[in-house]
Amino acid sequence: MTLDRGLDIYRWNDDHNPMRYPEGHKENVSTRIVGATARALRQDGIEAVSIPKLMKLAGLTHGGFYVHFRNRDELIAKAVAHAAKGSLLAGDKSASEMFDAYLSKEHALHPEHGCVIAALGTEGARQKGSVRRAFAQIGRSFLRQVERRLHPETPKGSLSDEALATASRMVGAIVLARLVHDDELAERILAAAKRCQ
Repeated sequence: MTLDRGLDIYRWNDDHNPMRYPEGHKENVSTRIVGATARALRQDGIEAVSIPKLMKLAGLTHGGFYVHFRNRDELIAKAVAHAAKGSLLAGDKSASEMFDAYLSKEHALHPEHGCVIAALGTEGARQKGSVRRAFAQIGRSFLRQVERRLHPETPKGSLSDEALATASRMVGAIVLARLVHDDELAERILAAAKRCQ
C-alpha cells in the first residue's frame, strides 16, 4: 500500500514502529515462570501451588499464563525438568564432594534449591500424564548420574546395585532429615548416610 507521497506503509511500520516486546521476550518470560515454579514446587509441593500464585512469583499476572503454556501440567513438567538440571550431581566435582554436597545440612534445610526427587518424589509418583513421565525420566537420570560418579567406566545403560543403594540412601537421608523436625537427629541421619558411601 502506498500513500500519495510514495511512502510504503507496510515497510514504514516494519522499519519505524518497534515491536511491543524485544525479540526473545516470550522465551525469557517463559523461562522466568519455569524457574519460579521449580522453586515453589520444591518448597511448597505440587498441590499447594496455583497458576495465579506461580505467575505472581514470576512477577506477572495470571492472565498471561496461557500465552506461555497449554495447561498447568505442561508448566509443572517443565519446572521439574528445570529443577533437575540444577542437580547437586551435576558438574565436575569428585564423587565424594558430590555426595557430601548432596548429604549436607544446607541441602536438607533448603528444598527450594535442592534435589527435586527428594523434595517431590513421592508426590511425583502420584501424578499422571506428562508430569508423571517427567518424574520418571528424572528418577532414571538421577540413578545414571550416581552410577557415573561411582563407576565412570560403566557402559551406558548399566546400573550397579551399588548405585541403586547409594541413590536410595542419599534421597532417603534427605527426606528423613527434613521429616524428623529435630536438628540433632537430622544431622546424625546425614552423617550416617555419608559414612556409608
